Amino acid sequence: MNYSTAIATCFFLLLAAPMARGAAFTYESDAELTASLDADGDGEWDVIVVDKSSGVRQLGIRQADGGFRWQDPASVGFEGITSLSVGHFDTNSPAEGFAIASPEANRAASFTTPTSASVLVPSFGIGPNAVVAFDFAGDVADDLIVATQWDDPPDATRFAGFQWAPSEWQSASSAAVLAGPLVQANRARFKTDRAWMLAALRPAVTSSEFLTEPYFKGPGFIAGPTLLGLAANTRWAWGEFKTSGFSTFLFYEPGKSTLRAPSISEPFPSTFAWGPGATYDLGSPISQISVLPTTTGALLLAIFNDGAAARTYDFDGVSKPVQRQVFTAPSSTRFSLAGGLRRGDFILLNGASGGQGRSTGYQRWNNKGATHTLAGSGALPAITTASGRANVLLYDGDPLASDAAVFLRAAKAGEWSVQASFTAGALDVKQQHTVTSVIGLGNSSNIHLSLPALSSFGVVPLVNQRSGGESVSILSPASDDIFRQVSFAPTPGTYAASVDLPLVIHIRAQPAAPLYYRTGPASPWLLYDADAPPRIIATTEFTAFAQSNPPSAIQRARYQIAALPGVGPVSPVDANNNGLSDDYEKALGIQDPNGDPDGDGFTNLQEYQAGTDPQDPKSVPSNTSTPVVLIARSPGASAPAETLCEIAWPSNVPGLILEFAVDLIPPVSWTAVTASISTVGLERIYYNPDTAGSPQRFFRLRKGP
Repeated sequence: MNYSTAIATCFFLLLAAPMARGAAFTYESDAELTASLDADGDGEWDVIVVDKSSGVRQLGIRQADGGFRWQDPASVGFEGITSLSVGHFDTNSPAEGFAIASPEANRAASFTTPTSASVLVPSFGIGPNAVVAFDFAGDVADDLIVATQWDDPPDATRFAGFQWAPSEWQSASSAAVLAGPLVQANRARFKTDRAWMLAALRPAVTSSEFLTEPYFKGPGFIAGPTLLGLAANTRWAWGEFKTSGFSTFLFYEPGKSTLRAPSISEPFPSTFAWGPGATYDLGSPISQISVLPTTTGALLLAIFNDGAAARTYDFDGVSKPVQRQVFTAPSSTRFSLAGGLRRGDFILLNGASGGQGRSTGYQRWNNKGATHTLAGSGALPAITTASGRANVLLYDGDPLASDAAVFLRAAKAGEWSVQASFTAGALDVKQQHTVTSVIGLGNSSNIHLSLPALSSFGVVPLVNQRSGGESVSILSPASDDIFRQVSFAPTPGTYAASVDLPLVIHIRAQPAAPLYYRTGPASPWLLYDADAPPRIIATTEFTAFAQSNPPSAIQRARYQIAALPGVGPVSPVDANNNGLSDDYEKALGIQDPNGDPDGDGFTNLQEYQAGTDPQDPKSVPSNTSTPVVLIARSPGASAPAETLCEIAWPSNVPGLILEFAVDLIPPVSWTAVTASISTVGLERIYYNPDTAGSPQRFFRLRKGP
């Protein structure tokens, strides 16, 4: 199917599946994603918060006193997370897990429990950016719908269903396509006794659409009703407020005070239609709308004024919301996100930048009938640089003893891993955490890592602390492919290029794999040919990935094509104002402008002004000296191939010798250039080759005897 790209769409996948508990809606800010889940299987709702940029998740386990015990921040394995969905994947345990998608990492993955190892979703498109978990196969365990955003245009979005069976994801449908992309994807349903569906917005430049998409096992997807005419920056939520059984979908624009609730009808069984519904003015600029499920329906929670305050409302899905209670953000913070818990309880996250930044604290509010009471509050564990990095690498041999050792997997244990060993097929790691910035790392503790589908036989773990005096720091997330890389040559930057001399772009994969690239979102993906690499003469941004199993992360490189400016002399600095530049004094070890160290009758100042060497009696100013300017510039059209730059000076001054040095550390060793120097018009030009043999060269002109 193909939807118009002129407007953004809200989209649904309908499935006949029972509701295991309250719909696990994912709320998001510019910086984070959050959802409630039963992480430990005790029947209470815990909280997960994922930092989009770093891919580090925070997990809060509900305690009997109403607060949360926050686990160590841990990387989900990828950065640039755009979607989070909670699901029940392990039928042998009541605990729930979650799934994430990262288009930049080119991956979607699930975690059976929040602390288990990740399981990748098979690749079926490029740039997975949306993932939604629910049981469309009717086998109790939740399945996944995954959508991509960077496939070949014009239908750049693909989405497909995957079934959990029971330790890996298997394709359950053929991929459908649309113009996409899909954002804010969640599961929802139009009526309490009807099918679940994927619901998502499809934004465009000026407007959005809300799409619904029924799913049927086997043949694929059939489009559901689409809601048109939404603003491009629309956000949404939904809840089951009414006794009629119909759900209420809520749409709003951040920064505006109005809340839209279109009506829903069912003209035929399981066939739904949108109606005009109602619009409510809440009186203040809305930042976020959340739904708080209760035992009899749901309440409404709104964050206002960029997180300065929040309010709860009684709402039946039809009448205007009636305010219950006002909440003010803690001092020096703003509310960043909110999420519903059981029985109308909720959590309010806060931070210095509100929804624009990372949350650093929380408040838990419990529903006591007409009001909510504060049940717990505190700080979230700090996310440090180490939080997002792997610190246990597993090989099939010792990587520091043998180059043949093959990398198997990366894992994460605390902030610093000290020791690791296998016990009964699982990995026991001794870990440490930072106490304070002054104290540093504290005492070590043990953590038990379950690593499914990995035999411990012959596996060697590499940890941070190799020995008392040797350590290793790992700079990549805890992903299974941290050594799979795509690189570009030359280094992205600004270059000169022309039809006669285009810039050649080389792309490499390590380890070797087929490479695909393109030069813009409107361009198709092309298979890279090392024997015929792309050549450009205009500014171009490349996007590339390696088609391995699994595929590599997306890599980008921008090449700016422009005429490079000529490089002229920098105005000298003369701190002591004696007429000699500071660099000149430092390079030659002289400071007296009236001195004459070579005894040729000319002062240091006279030789400085004439450009001669004050320490060489054969280098003297001429009575007929002509001002000379030595310049370095980018190669011209007549320059030989492999020319790095041109060194030029006037040709009407005879007897000049071009000299170079590889550094300016006294005593400077100047060497005459012996390669061919050309006369072109009124200039003498030396074509400095790219293969000059040193990372830097300094040039000067000296008047010969």
